[in-house]
Amino acid sequence: MAVKPGDTFYNFGHLWVIVVVAPGPPETAIVASLTSRRDGSDATTLLRPGDHPFVVHDTVVSYADLRSFEKSDLEMRIDGHLFRTGVPFSRTVLQQIQSGLLKSPFTPRKFKMLFEGLFGEDAP
Repeated sequence: MAVKPGDTFYNFGHLWVIVVVAPGPPETAIVASLTSRRDGSDATTLLRPGDHPFVVHDTVVSYADLRSFEKSDLEMRIDGHLFRTGVPFSRTVLQQIQSGLLKSPFTPRKFKMLFEGLFGEDAP
């Protein structure tokens, strides 16, 4: 399966979204997990029921926990059923998630720099 931004997968019961795929070599997928909103959560990107079938109550994107995978490795994990695919996010919600990556004070600097390098002033 060729992964692209907006695609989702489950890992240990958590939903992850592919925020961006950076060109390579190697191509790199930046992924973010979703988690239930709690007191003190980073609410930069707040998702509500209706934004995605997985979201049944207020949910946030955990920018502090961003991860990167070589795109080919992520595809191998999905194809090998180590990660189970989920319903992709709509373009509109994906753009909110991407925009939040730059806005969140919890996004690690290396991911902000990578994202800004890819999109510059055209960042979503």
